[in-house]
Amino acid sequence: AVLWLDNAFRAVEWETNGMTAEMEFSMLEAKLWDEFAPTLHRSMVRLSGGDAEDSREIVFGQREFKTAGHEFVINGRPTYLRGTHHGGDFPLTGYLPCDVEYWRKLFTTCKEWGLNHVRFHSFCPPEAAFTAADEIGIYLGIEPGMWNTFNPDSPMEAMLYAETERIIKYYGNHPSFVMFSASNEPKGRWRDVLPKWAEHFRATDARHLYTTGTGFTDPDAPGPLDRVDFTAVQRFGSRQVRGVSGWFGGDYSRALSGVNVPVVAHELGQWVAYPDFDVIKKFTDYARPGNYEIFRDSAAANGVLEYHKEFALASGRFQLACYKEEIEANLRTPGLAGFQLLDLHDYTGQGTALVGLLNPFWEPKGYVKADEWRQFCSPIVPLARLTKRLFTTEEKFEMKIEVINNGIEPLTNSLVRCRIEDASGNSVTWGELPPGTLALGRNVFDGKVRVDLSTFAALGKYRLVVTVGPAFTPPQTKNKRDAGQRVPTGFTNTWNFWVYPAKVSESAGKNVLVTSSWSEAEKKLASDGKVLFLPRNADLDWSSPPLDNVPVFWNRLMSPGWSR
Repeated sequence: AVLWLDNAFRAVEWETNGMTAEMEFSMLEAKLWDEFAPTLHRSMVRLSGGDAEDSREIVFGQREFKTAGHEFVINGRPTYLRGTHHGGDFPLTGYLPCDVEYWRKLFTTCKEWGLNHVRFHSFCPPEAAFTAADEIGIYLGIEPGMWNTFNPDSPMEAMLYAETERIIKYYGNHPSFVMFSASNEPKGRWRDVLPKWAEHFRATDARHLYTTGTGFTDPDAPGPLDRVDFTAVQRFGSRQVRGVSGWFGGDYSRALSGVNVPVVAHELGQWVAYPDFDVIKKFTDYARPGNYEIFRDSAAANGVLEYHKEFALASGRFQLACYKEEIEANLRTPGLAGFQLLDLHDYTGQGTALVGLLNPFWEPKGYVKADEWRQFCSPIVPLARLTKRLFTTEEKFEMKIEVINNGIEPLTNSLVRCRIEDASGNSVTWGELPPGTLALGRNVFDGKVRVDLSTFAALGKYRLVVTVGPAFTPPQTKNKRDAGQRVPTGFTNTWNFWVYPAKVSESAGKNVLVTSSWSEAEKKLASDGKVLFLPRNADLDWSSPPLDNVPVFWNRLMSPGWSR
């Protein structure tokens, strides 16, 4: 018989129990696959002659996904993972859709929202998902169907190896399949099992990167890193790589001391927003939205159901502000190689976690559009290290400027322009950094940008706008503020801040009662007075948790203390 591979062929002897034949051909000019250009190639394999007549088309991509120090590298270029978790929730089917179009739509949505990576939590998606990710250009992180306790020589260890072999056999040739993790938050004597697993399969199939787990609950998490290609973790010991400690101009670099592999922040975010109960109408198949119905009925019983859209909008914008702070802190951190959100969309399991900007059907909730989200979640992001947002007219508004370039190439002849607008969108002042080249990776500019606030109208809301674009010569103008209205097209990020008077008249709040006593507040209100009521936490009913500076984390079912 003759085995054909495209136009090349060789004679083979076909045995009744099958055979293996190897053929080589040059692809030196072949285009490579990545998130920006997901080029795929097709080859036809045909066996003919004698009693054999069979053919198969093979679709594949040419790419090299590896690590270099703290970075992931795709085809020789550093890349940064901007990912989301997928928890295997399918509210319209109850099972994994196996049509390519479903996954194509999902991954296109991820791209629209600035993401290039999806992590599958404790499950492996079907062939259709890999096919769609190949087409769209999404880096997939796969886990076997396990969230388990691992001990040496146990049935679970044997199942892990068997499942891994099957996943690699059937899906390993997809270019989108770049990462493999043994388990979510492994338990037991996993240190005696999972590093060996990573070593074994790295030697067997080096097309993917391997790690022992995604997230760890051990006190010394994530444990030894000498036999993993990367780690996905929420903390190193007690040092967090997510959460409020890196917000407002900070970062998580302290946590990464001594770490020599790429680090992906595990399950970043988890900030909850109030539901818009109109989503109940979208559950049209097998799943009844009993969780939302309980929340709706509770709102009705407490007399606030009519405000659910206002609550959803206000809490959603608060949620967005928290995600912005956390993602920007992640981007600012030297040594971090990406993040995996929990989640871009709401998760309906585990007691309900309304942590997404999208609803359970991967549709926008209405309080943020994708282009606003992409200001801080995209390949190229301007950053400003703002340590606070409230200023007085006696202070200087100052910040350090950084630009993250995880795009295709360095940006030559680029200009970074800073502009401050008032609440009406009018330019108050502007300035720019000298034009130059923005290298791939993190670009940190020397010095700080400083603005004198003494001439700003106090009691005002302002917005800092930082834009990265091609350098050009500003038009001649006598008014620098007018010139600041003309900005180059490119990549923009914004931050709100507020300016207050340095000195306030003592009589300004003379008629306002500031108290933590409800009896005092009630008496003042009864006489048509003005009250700023600041109740103590201890005075609130347990069913009414005190206000916090961040939303509920994940949900109250998993740990009630997270919302207190």
